[in-house]
Amino acid sequence: MIKRVPLNVLIVEDDPLILDQLTRLISKKCDAVYTATNGAEGLICFQTHSFDMVISDLDMPVMGGLELLQAIRLIDEEIPFILCTGLSDHETLVTAIEYNITAFIPKPVKNEALFKKIDKIAEYKRIKEEVITLDEMLKNEKQNLEAALKAKSEFLANMSHEIRTPMNGIFGFTTLLQKSNLNEKQKEYLDIIETSNKTLLGVINDILDFSKIESGRLELDPTTIDPHKEFEKMGRIFFPKMEEKQIDFTIEIDALIPECIKVDLLRLQQIITNLIGNAVKFTPEKGKIDLDIRLFALCGDKCSIRFGVKDNGIGITESQKEKIFDQFSQADMSIARQYGGTGLGLSISKQLIELMGGKLLLESTLGEGSEFYFDIWVDGCNSDTLLLPAHPCLSTNPRTYSGSVLVADDNKINRYLFQEMFMHYGLIPEMVTNGQEALNKIFSKTYDLIFLDINMPLMDGVKVLNIAKAQKIKTPIVALTANAMEGDREKYLEDGFDAYLSKPIMTDALERILNQYLLSEENTTVSSPLTARDLKLDEVSFHLDIDRITAEIPFADKILKELLETFLSVIPKNMLDFSIAIKDLDYSAIEHQAHSLRGMASNLRLNRVEEIANVIEKASHIGREMNYDELYAELESVIKILSLEMEEYIKGDYAFATDLQH
Repeated sequence: MIKRVPLNVLIVEDDPLILDQLTRLISKKCDAVYTATNGAEGLICFQTHSFDMVISDLDMPVMGGLELLQAIRLIDEEIPFILCTGLSDHETLVTAIEYNITAFIPKPVKNEALFKKIDKIAEYKRIKEEVITLDEMLKNEKQNLEAALKAKSEFLANMSHEIRTPMNGIFGFTTLLQKSNLNEKQKEYLDIIETSNKTLLGVINDILDFSKIESGRLELDPTTIDPHKEFEKMGRIFFPKMEEKQIDFTIEIDALIPECIKVDLLRLQQIITNLIGNAVKFTPEKGKIDLDIRLFALCGDKCSIRFGVKDNGIGITESQKEKIFDQFSQADMSIARQYGGTGLGLSISKQLIELMGGKLLLESTLGEGSEFYFDIWVDGCNSDTLLLPAHPCLSTNPRTYSGSVLVADDNKINRYLFQEMFMHYGLIPEMVTNGQEALNKIFSKTYDLIFLDINMPLMDGVKVLNIAKAQKIKTPIVALTANAMEGDREKYLEDGFDAYLSKPIMTDALERILNQYLLSEENTTVSSPLTARDLKLDEVSFHLDIDRITAEIPFADKILKELLETFLSVIPKNMLDFSIAIKDLDYSAIEHQAHSLRGMASNLRLNRVEEIANVIEKASHIGREMNYDELYAELESVIKILSLEMEEYIKGDYAFATDLQH
């Protein structure tokens, strides 16, 4: 019993007997079959009907199968195209591969082989239709959700404005009454009314801000400020509240912060007010609260500033941390009843910080207190451009590195900074908090680069270095320190460190170290007479996968070798033309070369080459500026590896390619 599939098929064949045979055969399998006796007729038919696949002869009058394939690819790049031929001319096959042929079926056509191809194409169509349907459903759901959120936000905004109007009258007449002749009881009543009014206004303001943020209508308004003056003023606002509860309140402002920056002061005050207000609310009488503002990183005229609010209040549990930033949420309902509040303050602060490009973080222990902190990048006053929410001193097209990195630093803020910066460069560092932990790691694993803070508990960085060097550890070790006096660099290098990095972290200095130790010439070039085995990479996708090629593309072994030889013969000129196009920044030529290379790579299952070529093709198609030189360098390196493997396969050394699979 032949399983039917919902496919519309176009058959193009000039031999009447073969055409009749194919038509009868495929009609038993597919919904609809259309026929043409040459490529020209087939092209007209393709343009006037909708098809799921095309089966074509190679050698035909007027227009052959290759010309038809090329013409159809201009209309549809993805439609499955099967070429039926009794020829084995490798040049023809290479050309077909360049134009993304789906499969070859040798003549005479075998029913089983043809039906297998048709079943695969039918399954591909089914999955594609399901994906399209699901995508449409998700788009509709997203639109409905966005509409509902917008309606809710607009309602909250409108209600907040409507409530504020009568509130102004209440505030105004309360103020007038307070100036009139009142007895003590009446004054007490008015004070209660005024306090209630302020509380209600605070709730309304929170709801209004929340609705603006949620609807995307809140925009930052950076202004030029003196941070030392404004941050000090910001903290002093809370002195009366602190005195009421006899709280020990300290403000620490880093002297290294520039004297002039650009920031939305109003929104920053709102964030700090929320965080300190929370700390006051949940800290007992005679407790302690610290506002710590310090320079986190520098890059030219831009800097990252870390804001932290720490208290020794009630703290929260690990499970409560997960929902503390949710809208209208507090750690639990008993807190809302005891301490009051809408549960919007932290949610609004979190979203404002994200709007500024930062992230609000929390460290807390139940019964011991909490610390909220965040860092934001700001422009100095000499900068003409306002920052986007991103790390500005990190390149928007960063060089990526490879290798294992260990960072030892007892300061959690520094560890967080390193984590963020290294991840930007494609590295995931391992972190430890003291010298003993660092030493344990060094002796248990081989690293490509190690950063040691000089002043750490249990064992300082110099002691760790001395022990590691005594045990013949060859990994480069970088001194990481806040000591930046004249002569410090020379001192640490004399102690045996391979490099020196001072705090605050300057990314150009960090990049110099990464370039020196994690971007060596051996990683970017391939020199003769190395073999492919010498250049073995971790990812199988970089390599020639012979088993996959022969399983998915039914070539005879001889034809495959000829194809690889053809690839090796044409790729040098292709890469030369590619490099010229990139040098001239000729987007049209870059796109053409990338498209051609992607087609060859796809059909020979050269995954990494296809991936890079696809990125270049799409970017050049829209004339997008990017680092084409780096992508070309990676292409060149991968192709050199593949070329060595192809040469080994052609010579009969298939063991290497097989080893990679297992």
